[in-house]
Amino acid sequence: MANRHITRRILLSAIGLLFFLFLFFVRPQGPPSPAIRAPGHIDHSVAAKLTKDDLTRGEVVMPRLGNETAKAELGRATWKYFHTMLARYPEKPTTEQQETLRSYIYMFARLYPWYVV
Repeated sequence: MANRHITRRILLSAIGLLFFLFLFFVRPQGPPSPAIRAPGHIDHSVAAKLTKDDLTRGEVVMPRLGNETAKAELGRATWKYFHTMLARYPEKPTTEQQETLRSYIYMFARLYPWYVV
């Protein structure tokens, strides 16, 4: 009788272990990107022109962040994020990569809740 409980416990543990291994290591692929599904149907020049002309110009969007603790925490997280991202940036970026980073930094500056006196 005790042997049956041990066998059942081992079987349930093995099933649970397989379930967690599947969750953490076997990830189903998401849908393919539009560039893969329909190559040639994406006009990159339009998106770059829209970003360069329209989105990077303008005033700051976010208001001042009043909570000093939240402001300090956000500043530290942003510092870490930018340093990690730029450490992975290519040594010799293409023109598209340069424009993408430039527009990202401009848009981030508009959305970051800082306040200049």
